[in-house]
Amino acid sequence: MLVSRFPYATFGTPSIGVVCCTLLMTPGIASAHVVSFEPEAKLADPSTATPADDYSLDSPRILENVVDSLAIHGFLHDDDVDWYEFTLGDDDVPEIVSVLALSPACEETRDQYVNVALLAAHLPAADPATSLPFELPDGFGIEVAQNPEVPADEERPVFYEPSSGNFSFLPLGVTNDCIWNEPWACDWSHTIGGTREDADRYLVAVWTTTGEAADYVLSVGMSDANYYVSEDEALVANNAWLHFPCTVIDGGIDTAAFEDGDAQPEKDEASKREPGCSMTGQRSNGGLLVLSLLGLVRRRRRRSRRLDRLVPSTSSRRRVMRAP
Repeated sequence: MLVSRFPYATFGTPSIGVVCCTLLMTPGIASAHVVSFEPEAKLADPSTATPADDYSLDSPRILENVVDSLAIHGFLHDDDVDWYEFTLGDDDVPEIVSVLALSPACEETRDQYVNVALLAAHLPAADPATSLPFELPDGFGIEVAQNPEVPADEERPVFYEPSSGNFSFLPLGVTNDCIWNEPWACDWSHTIGGTREDADRYLVAVWTTTGEAADYVLSVGMSDANYYVSEDEALVANNAWLHFPCTVIDGGIDTAAFEDGDAQPEKDEASKREPGCSMTGQRSNGGLLVLSLLGLVRRRRRRSRRLDRLVPSTSSRRRVMRAP
């Protein structure tokens, strides 16, 4: 997301090709997320958390804006829903909102699915066919990005974030390859994104399909104009923050392609086009969420070198990691 309003915002929703072409060739897109933690997630033993440590509906995490790029590391205890809140005033709209929840790609979490929803008064009522682990607050409608299950005999798509060395599961229809090489070909139907025209109070809900405890990362915003290295960055490298054992699933991704800190994988001949500049595509969400995800990988080289000094990397494809 750019700090300034997009010039096309008043002309309706553009195709994904227009979005990607406009954004990826425009300076100011996110090159890094500011890392932060839900207090509960920062505890070595979340069972010791107090109500004040949890992002609940009564005490949500307040997002000052949805422009600045954030990577919020959260923890869901059993049957938990984490809540976030932001407000778009009359002077803020139209505004582009990108929200994506990722879970660590581990053998142990292969059957774990993190869902995200956007709530606001102007959004439609909940679909009776959609199962929700909470009742809608009075006066709120909802837009759900359900995370559908992948058949047991199929591999879940995986995303690689080279600065931290972490792998995360992506929603069905989105792959590491299409994010880098053909974002217009990704299926973004299981994500939250797009231009918001309505001034309103918004809530974001995060939960797991089965209600089981889980670690997750909520990616919000796309601008790195106010980026800074937070004190929490060293905590996330190589999955050091996780609260469960993790035998990493790397999705067969060639991590060597990212060794310089911000390089992207080499494209094959069929896909060597300007990223996102095709006029065909799936949804306007795509260009926005591509940028949000790429914000997780386009770290400054100096930051990568700093983290390398703090936390040694490992080269094994599948490795077991346990929280301290």
